[in-house]
Amino acid sequence: SPPSGCAQTYTVVSKDTCTIIESKTGISDATLHSLNPMIDSDCMNLQIGETLCVSAGTTPPPSGCAQAYTVVSGDTCTIIESKTGVSDATLHSLNPSIANDCMNLQIGETLCVSPGSTSPPSGCAQAYTVVSNDTCAIIESKTGISDATLHALNPSIDSDCSNLQLGETLCINGGSTSPPSGNCTQTYTVVGNDTCAIIESKTG
Repeated sequence: SPPSGCAQTYTVVSKDTCTIIESKTGISDATLHSLNPMIDSDCMNLQIGETLCVSAGTTPPPSGCAQAYTVVSGDTCTIIESKTGVSDATLHSLNPSIANDCMNLQIGETLCVSPGSTSPPSGCAQAYTVVSNDTCAIIESKTGISDATLHALNPSIDSDCSNLQLGETLCINGGSTSPPSGNCTQTYTVVGNDTCAIIESKTG
């Protein structure tokens, strides 16, 4: 009988080999042997009528996961990343069970492809949620924030901006600050793309 927790089984028929079974079901050789440890490494002990497990079934994604993806036949890490927009580094970070060479994906396995939104820093006046294919440059272009300010408001972002995560909430406006003490009668809050010349033209 197949291992408990098996989501999909296959019954061996005449002339079946591991290669034929793998071709029929879309399972990898490594996964077939992993799910059915009774199969010899040379696959010479298959028995007609024997029930094999060819899918381990869905597993719950890590806690705090906002978006899950179920592995299908033919999937590779590259294909999953292309489908979901997640980076290779983030995919492995969110799913530490995936081998570095990505050879242990299992059909029906549930992966996390977005960790969900995180709270922006306290005192943040305007937040931005990271979407597929975002880079720091793209976010800065969309919001008008400078690279220096983006990193200052979001110290968790790497200097090379390689660790953005889908669904992550970033702060793009720290909010207004208190005006100078004394006889100040007019204040101005700096917005994206402001320069001294622009502020001067706006305020006279």
